Amino acid sequence: MKIQKLTSVVMLLFSGFITVSAMADYSNILSGDIRLRWERSDDSVSEIANALTARGALKWEHKRTDQAVVSNVVVELEGNVGVGDYNDGGVNDKFEYAVIADPNFVEINQAYFTFLGRTDDELGVAVGRQELNYGPGAARYIGNVGWRQNHQTFDAVTVDASIGAGDFKASYIWNVNRIFSEENPNPLLANLELQGLAVRFAQPISENIQARFFLYHFDFTDAGHLSTRTAGASFDGKYPINNDFGITLSGTYALQTAIGDTEITGTNLLYALSIGTDIAAIKGNVSYGRQVLGGAEENRVEGDRDHIVHFPLASNHLYQGYADIFLRSPFGGIADNHLSYQGTLSNVKLLLRYHEFKASESRQQYGTEFDLVVSGAVNSQWNWNIKIADYQAITLGLDTEKVAVWIQRSY
Repeated sequence: MKIQKLTSVVMLLFSGFITVSAMADYSNILSGDIRLRWERSDDSVSEIANALTARGALKWEHKRTDQAVVSNVVVELEGNVGVGDYNDGGVNDKFEYAVIADPNFVEINQAYFTFLGRTDDELGVAVGRQELNYGPGAARYIGNVGWRQNHQTFDAVTVDASIGAGDFKASYIWNVNRIFSEENPNPLLANLELQGLAVRFAQPISENIQARFFLYHFDFTDAGHLSTRTAGASFDGKYPINNDFGITLSGTYALQTAIGDTEITGTNLLYALSIGTDIAAIKGNVSYGRQVLGGAEENRVEGDRDHIVHFPLASNHLYQGYADIFLRSPFGGIADNHLSYQGTLSNVKLLLRYHEFKASESRQQYGTEFDLVVSGAVNSQWNWNIKIADYQAITLGLDTEKVAVWIQRSY
């Protein structure tokens, strides 16, 4: 049924494309990437997992232009081949091993039609299966989970518009093609059907600060316990003091409410604040941040139906540590205090981050984590990366170590 729906969408895209772009100039663009990765995961309870995976993606873009419009069709194929002993999320039935969620698959990652109604790109519409990027910080709510070998994509209609100095973006979403592949025996891990709306407006407040206002309304058809509405605002700014120092600031405040056909009720809070300094002498930025996701009240017991802040469509790997202990929020919520260094040393990019995790309601200590990412480029096409995460449990979860090494070529 999913393939039939997607085929219908693709046929509609091509027929619409031919109609609007007749008698126009055109070009064909091929691009892609290959990513070879070794990953190891030790969660202290399952057997240690080792995976060698190879992801390939090939994108074809057929672009047509004339004096009034710019329109194009984009089709991207994506696949992954993996070997080793690891639990890929349910497809390979190796449940005795730790999870490395990269199943073998071949599928259409993207297939959409775009239309720019004005040559200065003030208005754009995209229809079909697409990756969604809502700008800095938005992967907290909705993202392509680009860390995994199978990207998350959305069957959606997306509108982009320039409004004065601001930027408006909105998507209506009816299906999510998840990272666990269409072959996953759990249908909710393969696809999530929903009535979804994502809206974001970004506006510069001054020369140094940008504000964003957002609404994410996700009402899931067969997963009512995940249905939420999140509304809030965020900002980020950069203030140079002199050639050697500068101040960086970012913050978020949002409220999330349980919606849809579910017994879960209530509204809870998300907030985040980060302050840092750019230091020329160490060629990087040192920052301290705190992010809090609200949980159940302290006097509740597990099983009560209070709403706990969560983000089922987010690129959650980017938040609360690369060991992925907190891909789902714990019952007591989470407060993540972290200290980071991010910079460049001898043309090598370096990220160091230390986390302290506590319950947002009771202040119970969950654990600590150290993350390290080292990356570099061989040339304009080849790059390499090393990522290490070490979570030390205190009261929640188990000690977990993860290591990944990969090379990638873009063409």
